[in-house]
Amino acid sequence: MSDALRTKTFSSIVGKLHRNTKIQTISTATIELSHLCNFSCPHCYIRTSEKCDSELTIKEFIQISKELQKLNCVNVVLTGGEPLLHPLFDKIYRIFKRAGFFVTVMTNGYLLNKFLKLFIELPPKSIEISLYGITQIVFSTVTNKQYDYRTVLNNIVEANKHNMRLKLKAVLLKNNTTEISKYKEFAKS
Repeated sequence: MSDALRTKTFSSIVGKLHRNTKIQTISTATIELSHLCNFSCPHCYIRTSEKCDSELTIKEFIQISKELQKLNCVNVVLTGGEPLLHPLFDKIYRIFKRAGFFVTVMTNGYLLNKFLKLFIELPPKSIEISLYGITQIVFSTVTNKQYDYRTVLNNIVEANKHNMRLKLKAVLLKNNTTEISKYKEFAKS
C-alpha cells in the first residue's frame, strides 16, 4: 500500500470516527511502531525479528500527529514489539514531542542507554519498562535470550540518575514468581 493511500485510509477512519460516533476527542493514542523485538518471551504475541514492510513512514507519522491534534489528543504511547529497535525511533519520538504530546515509551529497557541523550533533551512523560528478571537465570529463561540481565538494570539506574519518570512492570510467570520480592527491593533502591 502506498504512503498516500495509507495516510488517506487513516484520515478516512478518523473522519468516520467523527461522523459516526459522539467521540470528539481521544485522550490517549497508543502506537505500535514495529513488531520487531530483541527478546523472544513465551508469553508475548510478538514472534519475529524480521522487519515488516508495512511500517509507517515519517510522513505518515507527521500526518498522524496532525490528525491526533485535531482530536485534542494529549497523550501518545509508543510501543512495539520493542519501539527502540525502530530505525527511525528518534525521529518519530521528536515528531510527537515537538507537536506537544505527552509521550510515554513502553520498552524492555535493553536499549534504553542508546536513547538517554534524546530523553534528557526531550523528556518523556514516562518510560515504562518491563522487568523480566533480577537474576541471569530467570532473565534468560523468560526472554529466551542470553543477554546480560544487568544491562537492563544498569539502564534503569542510569535513567533514574537523570530523573526520568520510570514505571517498572513485571509479567508474573511461573519462571519469575520467586523474584517478586527482589523486584520490589530493586524498585525501592
